[in-house]
Amino acid sequence: MSVPFVMTKSGINVYVDGKMTAIGTDHPNYQKINSLVKDTNTVADDVRELLDVAASLEAFSDGHVTVVGDVLKYDGTEIHNALTARIIALLKEGESVEIFVKFMENLMQNPSFRAVNELYGFLEACTLPLTADGCFLAYKKVRHDYGSLHENPDGTRMSNSLGKTVSMPRNQVDEDPTRTCSTGLHVASFGYIGHYGGTGTSDVDDRLVICKVNPADVVAVPKDYDNQKMRVAKYEVIDELPNDGFTQIVDWVYGDRDVAFLRDTVTSLKNLAMDFFGLEDTPKFEDQLFTIKVTELKREEFLEVVITALKLKTEPDTFIDRYDRQLTIRNLLQWASNYSK
Repeated sequence: MSVPFVMTKSGINVYVDGKMTAIGTDHPNYQKINSLVKDTNTVADDVRELLDVAASLEAFSDGHVTVVGDVLKYDGTEIHNALTARIIALLKEGESVEIFVKFMENLMQNPSFRAVNELYGFLEACTLPLTADGCFLAYKKVRHDYGSLHENPDGTRMSNSLGKTVSMPRNQVDEDPTRTCSTGLHVASFGYIGHYGGTGTSDVDDRLVICKVNPADVVAVPKDYDNQKMRVAKYEVIDELPNDGFTQIVDWVYGDRDVAFLRDTVTSLKNLAMDFFGLEDTPKFEDQLFTIKVTELKREEFLEVVITALKLKTEPDTFIDRYDRQLTIRNLLQWASNYSK
């Protein structure tokens, strides 16, 4: 038995429980409902939960998260912090909250009261993005050989090569936020990276890697440099960005990308730009690309080259409309990431 529905210009009207309910294309469950109603085996129970976003949220979290009005509860306990405020605001706007709920489920496995209540606010302030599986991304500067900047007590250096998971016993990570430099694995915001050095090598030789951190593994956020770094017990090195001082990740949902996706894409973009515009491969290459002046026709020709070479599912005008024609590594990288197959 199918669920009666009518397609409209603005969405779908679905007939459930004796009444017609309008579902706009901006509804967080629109795509799911759209697929279900077109299936002749769908019954009203399949659609009912998706119509009510709060009920859908409870179902999605296996009953852990419930929302009534402006109150969010996790396993029956009221939670009031920046994360819950964000979830409730998004629910009121009809936006998807699945990533935030996954993040909360991971976060609630953290034994630290401070981390549970303060971590999301820290991530927002430092514009560190969440991942599709409820973790978050942060930065770490390492040596040219991916070794840690500081030596271990035995004189060795910890490897931070791409794809590697780095961990240490949680009870050996200093949880006191008043101690700014202490024992633990360190990751940071982009704004802090410029303060982190003392490697014995020149900055241009250092690498900037991206670490994926489960919020359950965060131990402390030291109170220096405006709370822009943290000590954790575990992270995974998933990618690398050019150590150029301005290319960073902001508001990206990083889910099913291959390890080193960003690094490999940056390399491809640089090679394409050098060939197309005749640029030189120097430490200031990104500055050259940032300031290059080309005609609109030439710019579109270059974007067509990028689309073909990287097999993107987009058109040149999507870049031009969004980034106001600025050919920067950062803009090209985010564009390529958003539209890669």
